[in-house]
Amino acid sequence: GGKEPPGTWFVYSKSGATEHLGIKDGHVFGTTEEGESDVDKYKLLMDGFSPDGGEKLVRNAGANKKKGEKGRVKLYDVVFSPPKSWSVVWGIADDALRARLGAIQSSGSKYALNIMLSKVQTREGEDGVIKNEAQTVMGALFEHGSSRDNDMQVHTHCVIANVGWTADGKSTALEIREMLRQQGVAGCAHAAYVAYETRKLGFAIEANDKNFEIAGVPEEVLEHFSTRRRRIVNAFDLTKQGFAMSEIKGAIKLIADVESIAAANDMSDEDKDAFWLREGTARGWAPDQIEKIRSVSGLSSNLAKRGFTAAEIRATYGIMATFATEVRDAKNELT
Repeated sequence: GGKEPPGTWFVYSKSGATEHLGIKDGHVFGTTEEGESDVDKYKLLMDGFSPDGGEKLVRNAGANKKKGEKGRVKLYDVVFSPPKSWSVVWGIADDALRARLGAIQSSGSKYALNIMLSKVQTREGEDGVIKNEAQTVMGALFEHGSSRDNDMQVHTHCVIANVGWTADGKSTALEIREMLRQQGVAGCAHAAYVAYETRKLGFAIEANDKNFEIAGVPEEVLEHFSTRRRRIVNAFDLTKQGFAMSEIKGAIKLIADVESIAAANDMSDEDKDAFWLREGTARGWAPDQIEKIRSVSGLSSNLAKRGFTAAEIRATYGIMATFATEVRDAKNELT
């Protein structure tokens, strides 16, 4: 809730160093008493200069690529996101639980990013033909809690500056092809990390073909807070009606742009929290439901071991929730 958190520096080094060029790994963006801003340092680094602006780190520093023009690629952005049910739990959790979940997402993203960075190389010479192993890479992590449609959608942007340092301390541009080949592995590592740590908080985890979900989150709630997915499904339905995909894409993009601009202008981060709570509560998804699905996670594990399917376990959740509601109502009537 509240304002999206500021960026956090990362320093990846195969030597184990946690500081480079005055930047400390894990340091949250801010401004010193002397007026030095991490945002300014970040912009300089992305432009190919040292964070203090005193040194060119790559030959063509500042010559950043613009749309339709040749130039320098300044950064690479890798995004890690947990599944929708995880975001839906995070979206209505109290501050303490939200903070713990946020820490899991942040650590999981860093863990997965390091897998990718372990394969990154530097490139130099004409057309970048000379490749060397990158010993140090820098950048920043940016945490976000919503999609452009203002749905609950936790995701972390891992922004990698296009500059790396070799073992001899020389800085050049990055060669990322080997790194990108690890993206699938890193995505799986992120999912495994987040699922494992989330289960330790008392939630039951259900694996699926691509990822995992937190057990017990109602399908109606997942569907309601999945605006982008509904657009894709609607587009598929339109193809059956004979519309060309180019026509569908154009219409969907226009609608998405208009809705995103309107939403961005009309809804603050505090408003999002209130909106999520109101919309979730209307569909039976209130904060007390989180504790209910956490309290039955042990039962879920035991039932699974005894051969019950995920659908049967979810049905058990429903029966227990109904029974608990009836008991509570009966107690209210007696008092």
